[in-house]
Amino acid sequence: MERILRVLCVVLIAYIVGTKWQERRSVERIVEYGRANSNNARKLKTHANEFNKPEVLKVTEGIYVAIGYALANSILIEAPEGAIIIDTVESMDAAEKIYEAFRQVTKSPIKAIVYTHNHQDHVNGAEAFLKDVDGNSSVHIWSHRSLIDIFRLTNYVTGPIIYKRAMRQFGALIERENTPNSGIGFSLNLGQKQFRSGFVPPNRFLDGAEADVTIAGLKLKLVHIPGETDDQIAVYWPEKEALFCADDVYKAFPNLYAIRGTPFRSLELWTQSLDRMYALNAQYLVPSHTRPIVGKKEIAELLLTYRDAVQTVHDQTVRWMNRGLHPDDIAHKVSLTKRLSEHDYLQEFYGTVAWSVKGLFAGYLGWFSGYVEELSPLSTEQQAVRLVELAGGEDKILEAASSALAKSDFQWALQLASAAQRANPSSTSARELKVKAIFELAAGQISANGYNYYVTCAYEELGKIDTKIRQDVRSRTIFTVSLETLFQMFRYRFNFEECSQMDRLVEFNFSDVKKVIRFHIREGILDLVNTRLKAKPDVKVTLTDELFRKLLTGDTAALLSSATGGISAEPGLMQFREVMNCFDRD
Repeated sequence: MERILRVLCVVLIAYIVGTKWQERRSVERIVEYGRANSNNARKLKTHANEFNKPEVLKVTEGIYVAIGYALANSILIEAPEGAIIIDTVESMDAAEKIYEAFRQVTKSPIKAIVYTHNHQDHVNGAEAFLKDVDGNSSVHIWSHRSLIDIFRLTNYVTGPIIYKRAMRQFGALIERENTPNSGIGFSLNLGQKQFRSGFVPPNRFLDGAEADVTIAGLKLKLVHIPGETDDQIAVYWPEKEALFCADDVYKAFPNLYAIRGTPFRSLELWTQSLDRMYALNAQYLVPSHTRPIVGKKEIAELLLTYRDAVQTVHDQTVRWMNRGLHPDDIAHKVSLTKRLSEHDYLQEFYGTVAWSVKGLFAGYLGWFSGYVEELSPLSTEQQAVRLVELAGGEDKILEAASSALAKSDFQWALQLASAAQRANPSSTSARELKVKAIFELAAGQISANGYNYYVTCAYEELGKIDTKIRQDVRSRTIFTVSLETLFQMFRYRFNFEECSQMDRLVEFNFSDVKKVIRFHIREGILDLVNTRLKAKPDVKVTLTDELFRKLLTGDTAALLSSATGGISAEPGLMQFREVMNCFDRD
């Protein structure tokens, strides 16, 4: 009898495990089915032909563009004194391959680089193009004057959350076979283990609206074209009538708002930039994503069409905004004309009209919708608990979520399942329903950004993907930035809950680089400016720059060194540790 019971237990366990495994596999196959059978999926697959194989295209004599190696293109211009590179893609790995491909076109030395804007898929590969150059300072690296400040904001202030959300938007951590593309490029080579950054700061700048410059012996015009970013510039080669338009135009509806999170993108300025480029009457249009366009008539028609779409979104959003509508409702109202919505360059493979509407609303009016019930809302957890109670308990709300799922009401199913999970994070049933709803929503996406975001979130729920900044990437940042920037970053890691009552002036002496940095912890902030409110520091620390950086990475040897005399702290190490414990570790 006992033996029979054991056998039955084993069979039952195997059945349960097998059932759970099959259920999980069926959940994951939902999106595969949707991708294979939806019209949107077929469009996305066809769109990938724009960039799904690495190649170097000859646009005209002296102009070549590398497509399909990375998310963005890299462009080669042959100038009298050497080569000019426009944009350097997002990783050293991809940039090195492009460099070798360009070397098949010309052996001329790289004399200049132009960053069209600050996004990592345009600047991270610079070192690969300089490996045969004797000293980076000999190469002129051009950008708009504001690039460095914006780069610091998105990398060192909001870097952790932008990284997490970018991994979702671009599907950078999804297996290639499980993602259609990244909307304006095949994939973003940023989150993978082999990722290396080679950003080199610019040393030549565009100030003002435009400038006629000579780069590597070639007369060019640099034009400020704010749109996707405020620091964006276009390059115009008058002799060839060739316009390099950065990210203000590509073959997809533009990211007037990016779901990874971005500073406000002015649609008014974007429209004006398109008008400025239209006036140049170019023969060749070479974007930094997707393929070049040739022919004055074709380019003029495209730029006019593109600017009309952007203006439509702007003007109609403002119209409904001024009539007091909620941003979610405006997003359901605003649309393009039939001709614009069917245009090849305005398919919503990347940005969408709805996201753009809400981004514009937030840019003009901020977070508050104007609806009084949203002025002081309950926290998301409080709302979830009350919604579950209103439904009659967890079982009832999950029953409603399951019913919505069966009726293909996927968004409502997601909201109900998410509320149940938020109220009870340990609920396996809530998580499984949530994942099913997410995969179903992914399958219906025409935007690669939307698809990738949904699928990455589903895999995060299943424990298959971690979108936090990898330790090696974090360590590289710690060893790359200046000490001053590191201490600025400390401000955003200050643990208010633990240390709001602390009042200490802290002084760091870095003996090897002869630097002294002070900060004052008081009233729940870290102040790096007003450090003379006390006559002398409460805590004084002496150590080397290298040891400090190693400590921040969690280096075991550094931690041991700090405990055995590598650090001098007054009045003692205990006070130093108390200060350092005021900062989040991950």
